[in-house]
Amino acid sequence: MASDSDVTSVRIARIILRLVHDPRGISSRQIMDEFGLAERTERKYRTLLLDNFRDEFQRMGFDLVQEGSTLDDRRLILRAHGEEPDDSSRLSLLVSLAMSQALFNAMGQVDHARAMKDSVEAYSRKDLRSVWRFNDLDRKLHVVPDAPQDYTRREADITAVLRAIFTHREITFDYCGVNDADYTRRRVRPLSLVSWRGGLYLAGQRDDRRFRLYAISRMRNAQAVLKSEFIYPGRESYDPRLLFDARFGLYEEESAVPRRVELVFANSQWLKRYLTERRWHASQTFTELPDGRLRMTMKLRTLAEVRLWVRQFGDDVEVIRPEDLLTTAAEDPAVDDRDAT
Repeated sequence: MASDSDVTSVRIARIILRLVHDPRGISSRQIMDEFGLAERTERKYRTLLLDNFRDEFQRMGFDLVQEGSTLDDRRLILRAHGEEPDDSSRLSLLVSLAMSQALFNAMGQVDHARAMKDSVEAYSRKDLRSVWRFNDLDRKLHVVPDAPQDYTRREADITAVLRAIFTHREITFDYCGVNDADYTRRRVRPLSLVSWRGGLYLAGQRDDRRFRLYAISRMRNAQAVLKSEFIYPGRESYDPRLLFDARFGLYEEESAVPRRVELVFANSQWLKRYLTERRWHASQTFTELPDGRLRMTMKLRTLAEVRLWVRQFGDDVEVIRPEDLLTTAAEDPAVDDRDAT
C-alpha cells in the first residue's frame, strides 16, 4: 500500500503536469474535486507547491503565481518570464503563421506551406503549455480563396521573389503580359508580394522610380541579382496600404480624372447588408432611399474593375452615373507591368 507521502508526491506531480500543459492553470476547486480533498488539504498542497517549486520554475524561465483570494476564484498559474495574463501577441503570431500556411496551401505552394507548418511547430515547442492551442489548426483557421490561381509549378519563382524582397536585391525575370506576344526580360527593385483575389503579384520599382505591378503567374526564370542591393524606400514614399486601400482593385491610372460612380441597389435586406458590411473603396458612401433601395457613391479613376463588379448584380443594380458604365467596351483589368500609382 502506498504511503501518504507517496500519494502526496503523485498528486503534486499531476498538478505540476496540469500547470505545464494548461495556460489557464488549475483552480483550488479543481484540485479539491479531482483528488477528493478538503479545503485544508488543498491549502497544504498549494503551499507546498509555492514554497518548494517556485525557485525551480524560476530557473526554468517560469513564474509560479497565485491569482484570486477566495475558494471560488483562486488558482495557480505557470507563466513564462515577462508573459502577460492575456498574451494576445502570442495568439496573433500563431494566427499569422497558420493563415499564411492555409493561404500557401490554397495556392498549391506545398513547400512554402510546409515551411509555415514547421514554423508553427517550432513556435509551439517554445512553451509546452501552449501545445494544445496548435492542435487541428487546419480546421480552426481555414482559408476559402476566391478562384485561386495554381502556383504548383511556380515554387522557384516565388522563392526568388521573396528572397529578393527580404534581402533588398534587384530581381530579373521573363515576363509576358496578357497583351504581349512573347516574354521579355525585366529588372525591378522588388518591394512587396501582394495577394489579391486568389492571385499573387509583385509590386516593384523600375529605373524611372515608378511603382509597377507584375502577375507572378506570368513570370518565369526569376533570379535575384547579386551585388544589386538597394535601400528600401521609406514609408513616406512607399506604403502598400495607402497605395491599394484607396483604389477599387489593384491599379488605377494616376493621370485620369476621378469620376463619380453612383449606383442604386434593390430593396433586398441581404444585399444591403452584404454591401454595407464591406469596404469596397475609400470614398464609398451609402444612403437608404425612401423606397428602401440603397444608393452607393464612389469617386474612381479607373472603371474597368468596378464595371465587372457591377455586372455580377444583374437586375439588382441600376447605374445612375456614368450612364455608359455598362455599355462601354470593357477595359482589360488585368495587372501587367502597369503603374501602381
